[in-house]
Amino acid sequence: MKNTKKIVALMLSAMVLAGCSDGHATISNANEKIFSVGNTTVTKGDVYSSLFNSIGSYVVISDATKAVLNANVPITDEINAEADETMSSYEAMYGDALDTMVASYGYKDAQDYRDNGVIPSIQAKALYEMYVTDNWDTIKQEKNPKKGVIISVSDADTAANVMNALNEGAELADVISEYSLSHSGAEELIYADSDYPVEVMTMVNSATDATYATVTCSDGSIYVLSVTQNDPEAIKEEVAAALALTEDIQVAALTHYIKAAGFKVYDRDLYDTIKLSYPEYLD
Repeated sequence: MKNTKKIVALMLSAMVLAGCSDGHATISNANEKIFSVGNTTVTKGDVYSSLFNSIGSYVVISDATKAVLNANVPITDEINAEADETMSSYEAMYGDALDTMVASYGYKDAQDYRDNGVIPSIQAKALYEMYVTDNWDTIKQEKNPKKGVIISVSDADTAANVMNALNEGAELADVISEYSLSHSGAEELIYADSDYPVEVMTMVNSATDATYATVTCSDGSIYVLSVTQNDPEAIKEEVAAALALTEDIQVAALTHYIKAAGFKVYDRDLYDTIKLSYPEYLD
């Protein structure tokens, strides 16, 4: 699908549009024949109409996104260096098959993939993080981010043993191994909407230090937990990087910056197709 979209995007961009007073666009030489089969002849106008209806909104939003990325996250030496490092890892992984791999995604070759695939993805991640930073006060209030360790245990005795061991200074990895716990051994970011029982979230929100505690929930689940950082400002960059990977933030960021750039659609038919597929970008 990506390969098809890239091809038709190029075809659409190659057609010259002329604005009309009635809010509809036309193309030059619309009646020029492209090919014929038997009694059927296809013109430039026929192809434009078909592509316009099936892919026009995608092409416009893609171009708008690219413009917003370049305006807000200019390509720097650091971005180029990160792109080169990424490509080096792909070259080591795929070897001579790299061009074939990227061609399957619609790119001409590895260089095209670097310039039009890898670099925009780096820019996009930076844009999403920028959005979190720009809207930090609102996001901080809504998400109430904290950092801690939340361990699910099977019974109250295990919970008490795990809690006591950790509060006495035992290493988390050692405790996890000793009690065969299903936990990564790493701290995690905890948000107001994290998927934990209400009893866990209540204890997280009331914690004043990093002491481990146990909590038994109404559904029968038992946890041992510790809040290691309850000041959102201390984990701001980490939260921004993590939220940049979530779909909600990505959509909100692109919507915000595209609208902030004064996105307008002057062709009525195109406006209608965008409103159907990407209504968030229109006022």
